Amino acid sequence: MSRARLAFTLVLAVCACACTRAPTPAELQPRRDARPARSPLPDDAERIAVRVAAAALAGRTDQALSRSAALEREEKLRKQRAEAPSGLVDNAAEVVAACDGSDTFPAHSRTLLARDDLDPAIRLRLERVIASDPLESANADLAADRRFRAGALVNRIVEPASKLLLTGLLNPIDATRTLLATLLTAHKLPRASVRERRALRAWDDWLARHPDDPRAREIAARAQRYRAKLEAERYERALAGAEEALEARELERARILAGRALASRPESEPAAKLFERSSAGLASRDAQVRSSLQMHELAPPSLETSSRDAYLELAREALVAAAEPLAARAAGWRADGAPPHIGGELAFLSSFGPLARGDEDGFFATLGEVPKLAPKGDSVSRQAVAILTDPDQNPYAVYRAAATADRRARLAWLALGPHANGPRHRDLPRPLEYLLDLPGTAISLVTFPLRLIQYPTASARFGQGVLIAGERYTVRRPHGQHAPEIDRDLASRYAARGQFGAALRHEQALADPDPERIASHREKIAEQMLSGVEREKRIDMKLALLVAIAREYPDTESGARARERFIAEKRAVTPQRIRLTHGFLVEHPELWAPGMLGLNPELLDGATRNGEIAAAGVVLVGRSAIEISLEDREPALAQIPADDFARFAARLEQISYASLTRDPRESPSSDAARDAFLASARLGTVDAPDLRPSARSEAVYRSTHEKHGFVNARESILPVDLVLQGGVESLGLAAFPRIRLPQAPADALLYD
Repeated sequence: MSRARLAFTLVLAVCACACTRAPTPAELQPRRDARPARSPLPDDAERIAVRVAAAALAGRTDQALSRSAALEREEKLRKQRAEAPSGLVDNAAEVVAACDGSDTFPAHSRTLLARDDLDPAIRLRLERVIASDPLESANADLAADRRFRAGALVNRIVEPASKLLLTGLLNPIDATRTLLATLLTAHKLPRASVRERRALRAWDDWLARHPDDPRAREIAARAQRYRAKLEAERYERALAGAEEALEARELERARILAGRALASRPESEPAAKLFERSSAGLASRDAQVRSSLQMHELAPPSLETSSRDAYLELAREALVAAAEPLAARAAGWRADGAPPHIGGELAFLSSFGPLARGDEDGFFATLGEVPKLAPKGDSVSRQAVAILTDPDQNPYAVYRAAATADRRARLAWLALGPHANGPRHRDLPRPLEYLLDLPGTAISLVTFPLRLIQYPTASARFGQGVLIAGERYTVRRPHGQHAPEIDRDLASRYAARGQFGAALRHEQALADPDPERIASHREKIAEQMLSGVEREKRIDMKLALLVAIAREYPDTESGARARERFIAEKRAVTPQRIRLTHGFLVEHPELWAPGMLGLNPELLDGATRNGEIAAAGVVLVGRSAIEISLEDREPALAQIPADDFARFAARLEQISYASLTRDPRESPSSDAARDAFLASARLGTVDAPDLRPSARSEAVYRSTHEKHGFVNARESILPVDLVLQGGVESLGLAAFPRIRLPQAPADALLYD
């Protein structure tokens, strides 16, 4: 049996040696130190193009036109001679179009766009010029706004109508209710939209620049109409906000909003009434505050002489005496039959005793008797109520109220699901909203078992108020009477939500923490931190996280893995890690031509038999060194001559800029470390690299296909999407067309 095993092992070894491919010459020498060809001298077309630019810069439009025509003739001759086109005719046409100034350039741009020989970069630039024209952008915004309003209205009606057609037999009441609610709320589109405000701003800019233009009167009239719509909407918003604030007794906000509405329409009677009511309410509240601060005499005048003397003596002790003797004396006088109208003040002083002993419940229980014993309107009653209801002074009561509200919210969600908080606000009378949501509420009651199944995963969305109230208590009273109870509850809630750092903090605050829970929380924290390392791009932050995990959680499994990974990452770290993929190199062969990177062409010819650069491509590792990834081989390191590396860096930046100007799908990416390294490479100063970890870049240059796919994404000719929609809770299923609405402008926030 041992001989058979030995023979089998020898056969495997021979097969392995036979299958191992020897390195190819290209893999042994991935670079060739060939010099680049000399740049050709300027030809006739290039010299004519220079004269066109010189005439345009000198303001000689006629000469620029004639020389541009000469360039076109030269281009035709090159075509007759079967020579490559110069590609300068469209550039000359753009230069000539700019001779008349910026006001007429948009009109000339439309003419240039009709040419079929435009370079993609020029075409994209001209399209952006036209789009940035104030009148053009205003018209585009208004057209998009009309499409948005019409599409939004159709979408609101089509969806419930399709549900009525498809599931009307299954759930006719809910389908009809949805359609009716949609029709009733179809008016809620804003009167003055963001796009209309953008158009108004564009018109104002154009009128400021062209006040004498023949179209100025018409544009001004259109701007005035839209400005009136905007003012009307601002007035209505301010008026509605003022009414809402007044109902909520937010008097300052109500007066501010009413003032805005009144400034917009000084003749508005509703705005004037709201402003007067809010002002009167503020004045009344200020008067009450000033009245509460006034004291005419210390002792109530109704007290007898003996009681007055005792009252004054007790008042003096309240300023200097200790809390417990003061509370005992107040409680004793109250028990001996003190006058009833000072019972509230004596109860207030009696509460100082349990407060001094750390008895929070006794303090607030005694304080709760003050409003019952004090005369109506007495200031001591207001002070007691203020302490009882203040979240900072009575945090435990707030915590208990939050816990009760959380339990009710959980039960309400289990019973009613999405209808737990009442009917959805649709800007309709509230009874009608309840009537519209009645069928949905009935369905929610039927689907109660489904929410029981969902509850273990959905419970984390509850309890936020309990966490806030509990944290307030533990911060203000870390050694309070109820601190252990709250710490234990918060530790359990945080663990259920996956916030193990907070859970560990509250578990450790207990007098008798559970070692198993602490170990479990520490393991979960280290595991979360280690998973966060994968999302970190900067090597210095990644190493710092690994060090923190290994140092703070050495007794965990994740801490041991972090230590091993730190050693591996630190060993492989380089000053830079800028990567050019295989596809990018194939797309831009000038980067690896002689005088640049100088790579062996066999490594990029697609034939694996003579060696090939791997998909990872080439990595700039710092200074002028590169790492060449090879298929089925270890990476090869190579040093690029300083002059060649400077030309390569300059050409790489030119390619990046050209892609931004030619392809509308491209967007600029910010990477300060990458830009600083390439700038140093162009200047030939990379021999002194910046060794700070924050100076390392991990930018990746990918080909067009790698970034955007092999097929250009095209929008459908029909601006309609087919939507499938369904829900178990609503027992509804629908398939309906939805009009694709225009995207919001990038600067919509500035006009909202």
